[in-house]
Amino acid sequence: MIVSWDYFSQTYLGQGVSVEDFPRLNLRSQDLIDAYTRGQLSGFENFDASTQTYVKKAICAQIEYYNLYTTEVGFAEEDKGFTVGKVSVGGGFSDSQSKNYISPIAKSYLELAGLMGRQVGVRC
Repeated sequence: MIVSWDYFSQTYLGQGVSVEDFPRLNLRSQDLIDAYTRGQLSGFENFDASTQTYVKKAICAQIEYYNLYTTEVGFAEEDKGFTVGKVSVGGGFSDSQSKNYISPIAKSYLELAGLMGRQVGVRC
């Protein structure tokens, strides 16, 4: 794993994640970040120090995001929408959009690292 509990809790100062949930969230987050960077994490050891730091921060941000916004890791809670009187507002995500949604903060770190090229699909 690229991110350890010590890095997450002591360096990144991550919050809200229990030590018991960390390994599961960490694995899912690293897998998602690797998918969004089209497998570039396999060369993590060859990245310069700055890029490695941004990748670690992206994984940590995704861990916190999954912890806050998912009921089952990998599947964000679907916004069902609401109705007030005659006004109805539809939900924000479809099932296909919610399954592997990346944290906006994680995306920003990956952009700073130069790992989010135009070829990578992102939800605007």
